[in-house]
Amino acid sequence: MSVEKSDPQQMVVLRGIVTASSWDTEGQVTGIQISAPGEEEYVLENEGSVQTLMGHIREEIEVSGFLVEYPTGKRGIKVKNFRLKGRWQK
Repeated sequence: MSVEKSDPQQMVVLRGIVTASSWDTEGQVTGIQISAPGEEEYVLENEGSVQTLMGHIREEIEVSGFLVEYPTGKRGIKVKNFRLKGRWQK
């Protein structure tokens, strides 16, 4: 797994594991993040991609998009594209 960082205005590529980041009162996952090397976590944003990726929790993925920094200090990525591990290892 790797993390490639660049200028916040440029596309970045992150590899890591999809994990849950928030839940509703019934325990259903409502938000996800990518856990990257070095215990770095990035909240995933993009309605379509996030809904699809919720079905891949605990799987390794590669995402590309733009970094976002929140006032709380958390970081996120606005997902433009993603692929599952099996698709880049063939």
